[in-house]
Amino acid sequence: MRQEELERQFEEILGEFQFSEVIFDWMREALRQSQKEKAEFHRRSIEKLNAHYTKLQNRIDQIYLDKLDGEVEEAFYRRNVSQWREEQAQIRARIERHEKADQNYIEQGIRLLEIARNARQFYHSQGQTEQAALLRFIMPGSSLQEDQVVPAFKPPFDIIHRMAQEARRCAQDIKKQAECDPTACPTLLPRLDSNQRPRD
Repeated sequence: MRQEELERQFEEILGEFQFSEVIFDWMREALRQSQKEKAEFHRRSIEKLNAHYTKLQNRIDQIYLDKLDGEVEEAFYRRNVSQWREEQAQIRARIERHEKADQNYIEQGIRLLEIARNARQFYHSQGQTEQAALLRFIMPGSSLQEDQVVPAFKPPFDIIHRMAQEARRCAQDIKKQAECDPTACPTLLPRLDSNQRPRD
């Protein structure tokens, strides 16, 4: 396949990310809503982890008193305290991950939206080195089958691409309106983060 044809296909695929200012604002609002849900998830998770940590500490304090009173053997004491301390260390690590998670979620998300939205223009205006870097960043797993590029988008560009496609279909279905009315396509916003569940 000629290099020109390959570049044309990549440029065409990147062009599928283009969407209007209305859709951009719509996606940005979806990010904000998603951030609220994530923040609540992390808050609840940290509360549960702290409660478990306190429960383990109470066990450690109690077994220490039992050891002083001669009610438990030294080996039993050391074995259990070691296990509970290890659990506490794991809990602290999980709490730290929750506290650090998504601190710049909105800013990063909006920046990725802007990159996707302008990907075609950037690709078209750059040299081969920059073009290759952009493709590795957005669609690193792409392949070539029978002279056709088969894109494989890296998250969250797969979600952004799907939403851009759905927005275009929505706009085409609503011929009386110049832009897609979000109330006419209510399924788009809630699905922004549907396949990226937060994990502790």
